[in-house]
Amino acid sequence: MRGVTGIEIRTIAPGDLEAMADLHSLAFGGPRIDLEPETMAVPPEDTIAAYRGRRLVGTVGIHAFGQWFGGREVPCGGLAGVTVAPDQRGAGLARAMLVEAARRMRGRGQIVSALYPTTTALYRSLGWEIAGWWAQRAVSASDLPRPSRAVEWGPVAHTDPLLAAMYAGCAEGRDGWITPPARFWHSRGSRRQADGAPAWSWIGRRDGEPVAAAVYQYAKSERGLYDLDVDLVVGVDGAALTDALAFLGANGTTADRVVTTLPERLLARHVVEASRTASRFDWPWMLRIVDLPRAMAERGWPAGLTVEAHLDIAGPGRDDADGVTGRHVLRLADGGASCEAGGRGTVSVGAGDLASLYAGGLDPAALAADGRLAGIDERTLSGLRAAFAGDPTLPFFF
Repeated sequence: MRGVTGIEIRTIAPGDLEAMADLHSLAFGGPRIDLEPETMAVPPEDTIAAYRGRRLVGTVGIHAFGQWFGGREVPCGGLAGVTVAPDQRGAGLARAMLVEAARRMRGRGQIVSALYPTTTALYRSLGWEIAGWWAQRAVSASDLPRPSRAVEWGPVAHTDPLLAAMYAGCAEGRDGWITPPARFWHSRGSRRQADGAPAWSWIGRRDGEPVAAAVYQYAKSERGLYDLDVDLVVGVDGAALTDALAFLGANGTTADRVVTTLPERLLARHVVEASRTASRFDWPWMLRIVDLPRAMAERGWPAGLTVEAHLDIAGPGRDDADGVTGRHVLRLADGGASCEAGGRGTVSVGAGDLASLYAGGLDPAALAADGRLAGIDERTLSGLRAAFAGDPTLPFFF
């Protein structure tokens, strides 16, 4: 595909992985990471590349995720590693690669797309919108619960598949949470193993059955010997998560704080003094609808709710999402939904705002008050508020 003068956009050549590693280091300012096809989180065949002649000047990786909305898991394309060589920026390369990524995701059946933006304006101009926040919170080790002794802990390899299984059990049904494939977990574990910094992966068992997981590294602390920088802490039920947090808190003799990305409302239920929890870092995540009819049909919806909304969906700009913009009729009934082209178009909404509504991260009443859900009557607004009610979070950075 050619979208910018002199640039060819296509799948990256396997022989260009070293050039890709150099480009990632140059674009993000981090250490160079050797890329091997078998340990890459995104395989070469799912990596879009921009070439100027024979020179690699840009990349976009497409993860194959599931993402939960309304109690159902939908196919999601997670975009990461969006890079452009410094001397090629400002020419529209990133935009052209993202348009191609959307086309490919649609062809692969990935009906929504999630990403962590480095430049919100670019992604917003292409139909992505903020749906929630990834946040790090620091909790004093002394404020975490005490161990129940019902769970026994043992270390495991960073690549142990039980870590993924424990996470998947916790992610199920939680709006916004992703479920990565085995390849993603293997890549993450292999990279952690090769990192050199002390890191630990643990599995907790109750009556011999695995019920919880914790992965953490030691980090610098202002007051203690170290803080625990937690990459993963999950439990298959509330009691298991309590024990996982207690396991981390047991390091309180030497660790000052435990830093975790557990969502605030979930974490607060397990912290003795939630008011002392400190926010360390926030980063938005964005969502785009890639295939509107399938996205509406495959998401979960409240049972017993009947709504019909005649939408007129406005695109963000010149690269409007195919099949998303224009007039559509959204019908909800008996816990299911359909969205077909046509209708009266009485309710105006932007494609990005619709994506945020879809995630459950935006109250339709607030959107209407801002004049961005125009022409809606009170009955339809009430129905959409019930339909899209949610609290999406995404505690996993990719």
